[in-house]
Amino acid sequence: MRAELEAAALAVLEAQLAAGYNAAMAERSGQKPPPIPAPATDPALLRRVLHLMDIARRIEEGRCGRLWADEILGLEAVRAARARFEAAHPQCPHCAAPLAKASDTRCWRCWRELKEN
Repeated sequence: MRAELEAAALAVLEAQLAAGYNAAMAERSGQKPPPIPAPATDPALLRRVLHLMDIARRIEEGRCGRLWADEILGLEAVRAARARFEAAHPQCPHCAAPLAKASDTRCWRCWRELKEN
């Protein structure tokens, strides 16, 4: 179950990035952004992942109460998915947006030039 949760969480993170990227590109071009398909995941699993991501956000904000054992185990899968996502999509040094690709030369959010390493 952990592997399924991790894969679903990674799919959600990728979909969120695609939605932000497409909206930014559409705004720059004056066109309507294309619809982003929902991750091809079981709806119950998707709801579970979104619930766990909400818990993770509340923990980061310092406002989370008691957790059930299955939530703690699920949070480990979400953290692992986030680590994989962050490794595949490094942050822009200017605005901290995840880059669409590690090889990008310009940030999609702030549109600033990225220096070569």
